[in-house]
Amino acid sequence: MDSFDAIHAGLARVRRRLVGQAAAAGALIAGAVAALAGVVAPLAASAVGAARAPSVAGAAVGAAVAAAAAAAVRYAAARRRWRSDEAVARYLGGSDLLSAVQLERASRAAFSRELIDALADQTARQLAGVDVAAAVPARRLRAPAAIASAAAAVVVAASAAAPGSIAHGWRLALAAGDDAIPGAQTSAAPVVGDIEIHLEYPGYTGRPAVTLPSASGDFRAMPGTKVSLRARPLAPARAAKLLFERDGGGDRDPLVLQPAGDAFAATWTVRAPARYRFYVERIDGPPAVDAEAHAIEIEPDEPPAIELYAPADELDVEGKKRVELAWTAEDDYGLRTIDLVWTGDDDAEAGRARLWTADDPRRTSQGRYLWDLAEVDLRPGTRVAYHLEAADNDDVSGPNVAKSKTFYLRVFSKRERHEQLVDRQAELFEKLVAQLGGRLVVAPADVDAHRALHAGAQTIAGDVGAIVAALADDDRAGDDLRAALGAMHARLRALVSTEAKLLDAGAPAPAQLARGDANWVQECERDVLLMADWIDRQRLENVLALTDEIADRRKRIAALFEQYERTGDPDTLAEIERELRALERDLAALSRKQTSLGEDVLDRYVNAEALADDEGEHCLAEVRRLLAAGDAAAAQRQMAKCNALFDDAQQQLEQALSTLRGDKFTEQQRQLDELMSELADLAQDQKDTARRADDLMQRYSEATSELLEDKAKEVRAEADRLIQKLRRRIDRVPKAGLTPFSKEELPIAKQRLDDVAKMLRDGDLAEALAMARQALNGLETVEAELGADLDSGEPWSDRTGDAYNQVARAVPLARKLVELLDAATPSPQQIMSPADRDALRQLRRRQRAIRRRTERLRDRARKIAGELPGSAGQAMADGLGEAVGHMEGAEQRMRAGDPPGARQRARDAADALERARQSARDAARQRQAGGRGLRDEPVRIPGADEYRAPEAFREEILEAMKKDKPPGFAEQIRRYYEELIK
Repeated sequence: MDSFDAIHAGLARVRRRLVGQAAAAGALIAGAVAALAGVVAPLAASAVGAARAPSVAGAAVGAAVAAAAAAAVRYAAARRRWRSDEAVARYLGGSDLLSAVQLERASRAAFSRELIDALADQTARQLAGVDVAAAVPARRLRAPAAIASAAAAVVVAASAAAPGSIAHGWRLALAAGDDAIPGAQTSAAPVVGDIEIHLEYPGYTGRPAVTLPSASGDFRAMPGTKVSLRARPLAPARAAKLLFERDGGGDRDPLVLQPAGDAFAATWTVRAPARYRFYVERIDGPPAVDAEAHAIEIEPDEPPAIELYAPADELDVEGKKRVELAWTAEDDYGLRTIDLVWTGDDDAEAGRARLWTADDPRRTSQGRYLWDLAEVDLRPGTRVAYHLEAADNDDVSGPNVAKSKTFYLRVFSKRERHEQLVDRQAELFEKLVAQLGGRLVVAPADVDAHRALHAGAQTIAGDVGAIVAALADDDRAGDDLRAALGAMHARLRALVSTEAKLLDAGAPAPAQLARGDANWVQECERDVLLMADWIDRQRLENVLALTDEIADRRKRIAALFEQYERTGDPDTLAEIERELRALERDLAALSRKQTSLGEDVLDRYVNAEALADDEGEHCLAEVRRLLAAGDAAAAQRQMAKCNALFDDAQQQLEQALSTLRGDKFTEQQRQLDELMSELADLAQDQKDTARRADDLMQRYSEATSELLEDKAKEVRAEADRLIQKLRRRIDRVPKAGLTPFSKEELPIAKQRLDDVAKMLRDGDLAEALAMARQALNGLETVEAELGADLDSGEPWSDRTGDAYNQVARAVPLARKLVELLDAATPSPQQIMSPADRDALRQLRRRQRAIRRRTERLRDRARKIAGELPGSAGQAMADGLGEAVGHMEGAEQRMRAGDPPGARQRARDAADALERARQSARDAARQRQAGGRGLRDEPVRIPGADEYRAPEAFREEILEAMKKDKPPGFAEQIRRYYEELIK
């Protein structure tokens, strides 16, 4: 290729790019116009109606054709403009290029051929180096591309916002253009008149049917509404039908109207928004169809509104507590269900509980729920999100579901935190062993090795200090452990400081380093043994702490079984099943916890059978099977057997801990054993005193029965009458209105009434009086509980007021029963024999002697509390102090010659001593007091006025109050409505 051919080829490349850009710009603008026409035209056709739809479609097509033509003209103009090499050369600029192009034609003239060829060679080389993309930049396409992008955005937005209208508009335009109704005339005037529309709304709405007389034909209806339409043709007609154009896509088949006198009628069910036109076959003339369509708009069934109230937006809960939740919800037609939904860290649904359901849906709902976290399988520290979901009663389109605000909670476990601290101590133990090994083998002259060991020693001292600081906030760590590690920290810091001065002074002598190593070896040996003992003890205590939690849960299950036996409440049965599931999870955790115990601890101190859980698992599985079979009584007996197995295993673990402390913490355990032995003697002596008081009471009851044999019959008749009235009153108390505490307490009070009747039948007036007093105390307690619940402003349920009224009416009857029996019972001095009065005086002296011994033991326990394991000394002192109070009460009742009071206080003292023994034993290993009993307070919502009935509900109540009232009840109804809307 010669130089001129190369110049032609280079200019051709530039020409193609120039022409291509012109063609692309025209295509982008034409495409933008066509795309806009594709959405604007159907929207306009839908708005103007079928009569003018063709013209709108024609305008859209014309605009698209015009844009395409403009693009073609632009392309042709570009080809003409850039067809010559001179025009392209002028665009690129440069005199040499233009001269070379022009001189090629003059090369046959008299010019020097050598000079022209030289210019062509130079120009070809320069042109070969030209970047065509840079010479013809793409910025020339920016404006057309921006126009096309904007048009595309408009098309996407319109398609997403109104797909039905776009489809409907195209159908109008195409149908008109295709003459979809052959032979029919499109009439700008109405073809029918006197349109009457009758709407029957879906049954679930409860709305009455409505008739729209003289309607325009447009109407709004809910999905599922039955429409009955009647219209009179404005000209004689033989037939008529409705032509539907549905917004949602896909035309409905025409609906034939049936003759109805001088009109036509039809019935159909609305499912989606649509448009329709009347088509009438005239007797005189061609068929006619409405030019304008009539609109059917959908009236949506809005989702419910629901609000959730919880104790806090972010709640930390210690242990598997019960959390109080409350809600208010409303719906335009009716609520069906309210569910509690919770999710875990992965945001996946972890559980769901049905809080409320209505067979007969209501527009509003408000209530409270105690969420038992035992049914939530959580690891401590896991963050749980929870919310409520309310579903309405829409049975046409499916229930609409609304979600409440989301709340969060974390389950916090002191036991788990303490176990983490024990793990940190185990890591410290390993570092101490490594430090000891390094000090034993290091060469005295190796300064670098000593610097490395010193750095490790600094880390150890820092770790001990951090653990000591953490133990200060750990309720499960005893003062003796804090003291031991605190002393270790002080010794380590002193050794680190001494060695730091030695190493910082320069090159220490090997003898100095050797003396320091000897001190470190001695300290590390001491600390390694100390840490090993404490880690073993704490890990065994941690296993026992988990068994404590299991024991608390077992007690709760046993109490629930007793409650179910009394009440037969299905809610109690469901709670038993939840607790059993939680117990099985706890047992699985206990099985995993066994691995934390070292082999030497298991071999020396723990009976392997104490940790065997297979038998317990099989036992619980049998309980679950019996419950599933509906035999709650057999399940209760089986649970008692399971508890015996678990109690035996726990006792063996307790004995293992006591033996371990005796071996490794000898002086501590010796002093505790001495106190516990003396306490056991006191407990036995007090039990004997209570037994003697019981014997006196038995003789006192027999003497009372003999003395009042005839009078007891008269008293029994009156008492039976009062007892029957009390039973009927208690039976009228609505269970739904009782709080959890009163739901437990009321059956106990009723049982005491049964005991009164039994004692009276046996002629034991004194015992009957004691039982009657207990029944009265129980009823007064329930009355106070319900009254406090009502005073809080957020009663447990809407039946709590009824429950309070019934209990309040029962209390005077119980008080009258006590007064009857008390008046019929003579004083003890009239009944007791001289021998029994003398025995009571001797018993008082014995009780005084036991009290003094108890006071001395209490003072001693306080004095040496710091020398005992855990907080055993203080716990024992507190328990003994309680027992002293009961003993003083027993002495007073004995001095007053009151056998019933003396027996009860002596029993209370014996029970207090037993609790003191248990508390001291538990505190020796920092066991946390208090299980999850039936009466445990849940985590409550703060404030008394956190939630109220929805405003719309109050308005409905006020509106209902204005209506006619039954004669004679106006005042009662007024007060009732005022209570509802408070």
